Amino acid sequence: MGDTIQLGNGVAAAFRKRDKDLAGIFNESLAEVKENGTYDEIRKKYFAYDIKM
Repeated sequence: MGDTIQLGNGVAAAFRKRDKDLAGIFNESLAEVKENGTYDEIRKKYFAYDIKM
C-alpha cells in the first residue's frame, strides 16, 4: 500500500442522472436519520472529523 491521499474534505454520495428515484429515496432516508439522531451516532462512532452534509 502506498501513502494515504485525501481527495477533498468530507464524504459524498453520487448517483447517475437516470437514477432520480434512487437519489430521492436516499435523500429522504438521510433526512430521516438526521432528524432521529442516528446520523450523529454513526458519525461520531466511525469518523474522527465532522462529515455533516
